[in-house]
Amino acid sequence: MTLLHRRIIYLIFMAVFLIVLPLIILSATGYRFNSKKNLLQKTGIIFLETKPKNVNVYLNSQLVEQSTPVRLKYLLPNKYEITVSKEGYFPWQKKIDVYDGQTTFLQYVRLFKNNIQPELLMPDEIIGMKKNNDDKLGLVKKNGELWFLSVYDLNSKIEKQLFESPSEIKKFEFVDNGNGILVYGADIWLVDISGGEKINLTEKIKADFKNLKVDELNSNFVFYLLKGQLFRLNLATNETSGFPYFPLDYFVRGDECYLLANDSLNNIFLKRFGLAEDKLPESLLSLPASDEYLLASVNDNFVIIRQNDKLVVWDKATGASELIKGADFYEWDSRQEELLFGNDWELWSYRPKEKDDKYILFSRTGEEIKGAFWYQPETHIFYLVADKIKIVENLISNRVTNDLMQAAEIKFAGVNKKGDKLYFVGQSGKDVGLFELDLLD
Repeated sequence: MTLLHRRIIYLIFMAVFLIVLPLIILSATGYRFNSKKNLLQKTGIIFLETKPKNVNVYLNSQLVEQSTPVRLKYLLPNKYEITVSKEGYFPWQKKIDVYDGQTTFLQYVRLFKNNIQPELLMPDEIIGMKKNNDDKLGLVKKNGELWFLSVYDLNSKIEKQLFESPSEIKKFEFVDNGNGILVYGADIWLVDISGGEKINLTEKIKADFKNLKVDELNSNFVFYLLKGQLFRLNLATNETSGFPYFPLDYFVRGDECYLLANDSLNNIFLKRFGLAEDKLPESLLSLPASDEYLLASVNDNFVIIRQNDKLVVWDKATGASELIKGADFYEWDSRQEELLFGNDWELWSYRPKEKDDKYILFSRTGEEIKGAFWYQPETHIFYLVADKIKIVENLISNRVTNDLMQAAEIKFAGVNKKGDKLYFVGQSGKDVGLFELDLLD
């Protein structure tokens, strides 16, 4: 080979290198040639995370992956159809916008089992059901003339009977962070879940009291109204003390007591005082006069005052309040940042800390909505519609909704902390009682 030939080959290689190198650099930095627009564009990424992880991932109907999490790279700005499927599960499908130089995150994508039959755990007539934060169900049952209250552990599948009464158990509620139960019947009882100890508070107080409550954080402190005045009973010492207040309603949480005070003909005032402080109550909020207000809940961030189907949500940090209408049922998320609420025909959430999209409508239907509750974590919402259990993604828009199952009757429902099993009381086929439904592997 002559020197001239070698120089020509060298120049050709150099030319190819100089042409290809920029293309390699552009490709490495996320650029692709868009033949439709006849120009180079920076690409985007879709990051997908699912549960279960072993799934088929389709991009515009083409199988691209069979497990997650996964990054779908070098996507030109456009709208793409993403489908996630697995045999025995509801498919998940959405059209996703990809933008140049940006990553679109699709996290907490859940595929729930379909065509599954619920397992009957307890073939009894169950009158009431509530779940605490420790995966325990409180159950009210009736057998003949007797009423029973028991606790069912969702993890061990063991039922523990706590209370028996010849008279109706009208309602019950978990107290003391789920460690105790307050039972309302002919008398009011405080029942310890772990030890089974029962205290008849009606006999303990021995007076014509009204509106009995316990400290939400410490059930040793029992509060009640006697001739309209607020009193406190310390169960540990048997000491009773009175407060110089005559509230319309009240709520005690730790060292704080919140009052609805009827101090004016035209207004009701929300007030707060420290149980260990020798100070007058602090006035927090003024409301139009009404005898229908109830102090429904107090948490670290908000106070809820209820008036029939209306809620007044007062923000502890800012002092701002919000009136919510049409709330027959409601439930805070675990972070106390989003309030799920609804009525027979609509399901909403309220996000008080958001500047935009404070209210999100999840469902408006001609079928009766019997109730709703959060999935764990709060990426989804369960709601009961007629004879169906539905689940919907907790997103502002572009949501996926699935009908998990259909039963002849559904009275109560709840999900465990792990989020892989759903429990409901009702009728499935000819069976009646408490059922378990598998959601995930």
